[in-house]
Amino acid sequence: QHHERVDGSGYHYQRDSRMLSIEAKIIAAADVFQALSQKRPYRDELSTAEILSILQQQKQQGKLDKDVVTMIANNLPECWQWATGAIPADLTSVNRKRDFSPA
Repeated sequence: QHHERVDGSGYHYQRDSRMLSIEAKIIAAADVFQALSQKRPYRDELSTAEILSILQQQKQQGKLDKDVVTMIANNLPECWQWATGAIPADLTSVNRKRDFSPA
């Protein structure tokens, strides 16, 4: 279900928000986040600001769950570290004192 979108535009089954579990909504947003945060053969990884902008766009378009995207925005350094294993350079100075170790 991680390719399903809350507006029903995903695949394989075009399920909308009412038919998706919270777990599916979380994994869908995490899948987008991780894909954008990692280097690909055709592009470098995106910054946290670029990723957040894309997630917010997809939230506004009804593609990703608004509460899940808000949770990612509120925990951006931790999400970045879980996705990449590193603290994002554009957030390092702001969050120097926070512990980003996975529990």
